[in-house]
Amino acid sequence: MCRFWITIGNDSVKDLDSLILKKKLDGLYLDAGPDYQNIHKTNTCIAYHSRLAIQDLSSSSNQPITNDEGDIFVFNGEIFNWPELVKSFPRELFSTFPKSDSQFLFSILVNNHFEKISKKLRGFFSFVFYSPKNKLLSYSRDYLGIKPLYFSIIENKFPIFASTAESILLHPRINQSI
Repeated sequence: MCRFWITIGNDSVKDLDSLILKKKLDGLYLDAGPDYQNIHKTNTCIAYHSRLAIQDLSSSSNQPITNDEGDIFVFNGEIFNWPELVKSFPRELFSTFPKSDSQFLFSILVNNHFEKISKKLRGFFSFVFYSPKNKLLSYSRDYLGIKPLYFSIIENKFPIFASTAESILLHPRINQSI
């Protein structure tokens, strides 16, 4: 099972040490994917992903997925019908032809086509996509809620998302009092 954690916003990111956070998340997600763990930090975002590679074993699907525009994407789950969906778009839409559901979904989100496929997705999944250049934040989960997507708002302005509730508490600005 994959796991992810992502927070967005200059003030939400500036005080976080990505190496310390990665060690804490690696420890918390011991039951998650052992195949690849990575953290990606920019001025406006920190994203972590722990991957369990089941169908797509290639390193090209390691996450967080990023591009030269600064877009960042974390995904947990599986989209069963992505090979059929990819055929409904022109090949030119993809900088490289997707070899996995996560690569396909990242390309769709980067090109603002998620609304065209959102109701057609079959599978179990949750994801977060952030495009700082376009000031766009997209997040979703499967209709049955099989793959969890937890979130909180830090100080009423900075979102944080994770695939487990307890990992959200790792952010030092989350108030843990009742």
